[in-house]
Amino acid sequence: MRQRRPTPCRRTPILPRLSSWCSLPLLLIAVPAWAQDADGDDGPGKPVTEIIINARRLDAARASVDASLGAATYALSNDTIESRPGGETTTISQVLLQAPGVAQDGSGKLRLRQSQGALEYRINNVALPDGLTDLGESLSPRIAAKIELVAGALPAQYGLNAGGVVRITTKDGVYLAGGQAELYGGSRGEIQPAFEYGNSTGRTNFFVSGSMVRSDYGLASPDGSATPLHDRTRQFDGLAYLDHLLDPQTRVALIAGFSDERFELPNLYGLDAATATIGPVSFLRPLVLDGTSHFASEARDARRHEINRFGVLSLQHSTERATVQIAGFVRHSVARLDADSAGEVLFTGAGRTTRDAVTSAGLQLEGAYELADAHTLRVGGTIASDIHRGAATVSVLPVDVDGRQVAGALLRLVATSRVAVRKDGLFVQDEWRAGSGVTLNLGGRIDHVATTRNFTRFSPRANVVWQPQVETRVHLGYARYVVAAPVEGAGVSARALALTSGLKPGPGGNDPLPESDDYYDIGLQHDAGPLTVTADLYWRQARNLIDEGVFGAAGEGVPFNFDQGRIRGAELGLTYNQGRVSGWLNLAVAGARARGIASNQDSFTPAQLAGASAAWIVPADTQAVTLSGGGSYRFDRLRLSADVLYGSGLRRTEAGGGANAAHLPGYVQVNASAVWRLATIHARPLDLRFDLVNAFDRRYGLSDGSAIGASQPCFGPRRGIYAGFEQAF
Repeated sequence: MRQRRPTPCRRTPILPRLSSWCSLPLLLIAVPAWAQDADGDDGPGKPVTEIIINARRLDAARASVDASLGAATYALSNDTIESRPGGETTTISQVLLQAPGVAQDGSGKLRLRQSQGALEYRINNVALPDGLTDLGESLSPRIAAKIELVAGALPAQYGLNAGGVVRITTKDGVYLAGGQAELYGGSRGEIQPAFEYGNSTGRTNFFVSGSMVRSDYGLASPDGSATPLHDRTRQFDGLAYLDHLLDPQTRVALIAGFSDERFELPNLYGLDAATATIGPVSFLRPLVLDGTSHFASEARDARRHEINRFGVLSLQHSTERATVQIAGFVRHSVARLDADSAGEVLFTGAGRTTRDAVTSAGLQLEGAYELADAHTLRVGGTIASDIHRGAATVSVLPVDVDGRQVAGALLRLVATSRVAVRKDGLFVQDEWRAGSGVTLNLGGRIDHVATTRNFTRFSPRANVVWQPQVETRVHLGYARYVVAAPVEGAGVSARALALTSGLKPGPGGNDPLPESDDYYDIGLQHDAGPLTVTADLYWRQARNLIDEGVFGAAGEGVPFNFDQGRIRGAELGLTYNQGRVSGWLNLAVAGARARGIASNQDSFTPAQLAGASAAWIVPADTQAVTLSGGGSYRFDRLRLSADVLYGSGLRRTEAGGGANAAHLPGYVQVNASAVWRLATIHARPLDLRFDLVNAFDRRYGLSDGSAIGASQPCFGPRRGIYAGFEQAF
């Protein structure tokens, strides 16, 4: 959990022990949170003024446009995040690991309800386009006043994504009267200074935040060691928000954010290129370069650099019956990989230097109108254009048809690419309050995607919510999704790699295909005073199910499709909040099956392709049981909290067994935190924080590299001890 950014590296049954590990959050739930008004994170606050009244009204109107009627929604306030281990020092992805149905895949990334697709991120109701990296891994929770995770059969305004939606409401200066400075650090050389500040003047308000992370533990360990070799990272992120009230009904807002992250790719200990067995390869070892076939794994020096920048300019106008928001957005992301050395060639058959960039820009218009007391009409559309540019240089050695090296001179192959993608969508939906506690949300959307493969699809959506009493709500929903095919970066063609050590292990393959899904969801929520109980069942049928494999020692992510996919699951959630105590417990049981590999077949061995075609298999990143829970208790100025993660283990392939037929051992990770509020300095609080990650130092694997779609081992974080202070000003 203390990984700032878990990224690709790519378990003895322990259920009897699980009961004792889980006793901590269960006991906290059973005991009759920090009072919200005692947090004082951003100073003493401001008196209620006309600008605050107008801002609150406009915020509520904006929220009414971004509806989630009939979907499963999990919300976290900034105060709730601060009360948990790690607080605002982690990433948004790490915060969401404690949400229902969320688990880590074999590369440490988030998977929601076994979905293979990326999450959609919305900031203040503006959808940001996909980039080369997941925004949740680079965005800091300190920018958010509230984070909501929306899953299931989503309303019609959410398109081209079957994974789910993360809605972020940023902090702003209307409600703040200052800011805070923070210094945090600890194990493995980590140090993290950060700040945030917000204020308002007249009709204008602003909020800014930023942080820097330096650590010797940037990417997940490939061998489970507490101090991975060659794993340093430096990361910067920042966000600025500015808005201005043109009049009591109209607001213009600007959001700008960036992240810049540099990683070393961690090395395994004790391997020699002459005898190593890293992933499937098409050549015969040993290769010889510069007169030697030996190269120690400790000496490899691959690195990665990722940049994200985004900006949003929006105009919102609200009247008594209608709200409209129009926004222009732009995002630019770059990913560079430098793994072109003698070691990479001798270990993997190919050294490579790549640079991929995506520039996206577009317009979004969404609105809500009260047609009558029983009807709310929501309409909108998006026009977006993406330009994908890539360049790759690959170093390989010549081999014969049997994979034996025939010459010692390196061949350098160069490739470039430019792909333009157009994504347009329109939606309409009607929220009909039919009476007797029944609300129907009926609608549909039309999406058009123009790229190397063009398509136009209609996606109907229907949700029903029944509220037989104030405390109980039942929802039932259906959604059809269409997911655009991923665009790959530049790569040297299979023809150019023929008779070289860089040839992929399988036969030729086609480009990724668009995915289509039918999604059904039914759920229940019951509020019993301070205790809230939720339950949800879902079923998803997919055609051309999109997945991502991680191949090669440099951790290359390669998208591919299964011909068919079936995903189903159940979730149970408990939350408790009263007085000095808060707690939560989430249990998810899920299953997934897929059959046939329909794209990028050359990344797989013939045996893997045959196994996936002959029978239904379990995708590599499927986990049968996931549990998260925790709680916090406040003793006057001291707040104690803890959380726990349990996973039953991702898939693996054992010798003599079927593809992905077994799973890794289950794992448990327990984290704890203590925050002590010192006497205020000039009416501003000073907090001292202590965090313990993986308190029992359990060594657990997320992937062993044997499953179809995985070629590298990946482990969770070992024990870490961190401390820091936060001074409001």
